[in-house]
Amino acid sequence: MIDKNKLEFFLFRTFAMFFHLIGINNSRKTTLFLAWFLFKVLKIRKEIVLKNLRTAFPELLESDIQKLALENYRNILMTLIELMFIEKFSRQDVLNFITDGEQYKYQNLVNEGKPVFLLTAHFGNWEIAGLIAGMLTDRIMYGLYKEQRNNYITDYINRRRTQFGNKVIPLGTSVKEIFRVLKNNGTVGVVGDQRGPREGMRVKFFDQPTAIYSGTASIAIKLNVPILVSFAARTEDNKFKIFMEEIEYQNLSGTTDEIIKQINQKYFNLLEKIIKVYPAQWFWMHNIWKY
Repeated sequence: MIDKNKLEFFLFRTFAMFFHLIGINNSRKTTLFLAWFLFKVLKIRKEIVLKNLRTAFPELLESDIQKLALENYRNILMTLIELMFIEKFSRQDVLNFITDGEQYKYQNLVNEGKPVFLLTAHFGNWEIAGLIAGMLTDRIMYGLYKEQRNNYITDYINRRRTQFGNKVIPLGTSVKEIFRVLKNNGTVGVVGDQRGPREGMRVKFFDQPTAIYSGTASIAIKLNVPILVSFAARTEDNKFKIFMEEIEYQNLSGTTDEIIKQINQKYFNLLEKIIKVYPAQWFWMHNIWKY
């Protein structure tokens, strides 16, 4: 009997070899057709994408929603293709992706010897952004990750994430390791826009009650760790502009749970703000408003 995971990984590697053969620029050009095919023909997660976009942007005409959805498929495909090319990249190739930005805000915190929670989202190309973050200073960045269903894909992605010196921490058994890194004035990278548990805390995101995970804010409060929100927005020439903003929480008042909720609301406010500027670059395939 054929192992489904092995078959999926074989197909993934076959596509990667094809893209390597034609080069990254030609590979990006294929996304014009591939996005149309996935959206119009295969309709993969089409209804979720359209539902999310209609919820977030009720003022847009349906024709604009459809156009935005197609652009979103293309951005996700370019992110996937660029992930396939990381194994071919040098450190300088990765650094060349930076076109402009506020990366000095992270560099300043590191130079001050402070631990950092580097909080990002499934926006732009979050995998390239993680590599960039690890190269901005001499400090190793530890990225928190969630196991995928296909362990071969998970292993492949983690090899790319650690290719230039970053390390990874698996979600679930991670708390002790996170504490260890932060207590030693290290950096932990977290993708913070995953849908939280049904019974979990909620904040507003595009004016919708949204379930969240509260762990990052909880640990930050306990250890007094700076939380720096970072996004890498794709530009027209397929480089990335770095946006960073620290969440100030020392002067927030209320119970611990109330402060955790306020921190997360600040994070989602920043995410919503950047999405409104670059609406095609967030992962709208994520069913964030499932409940």
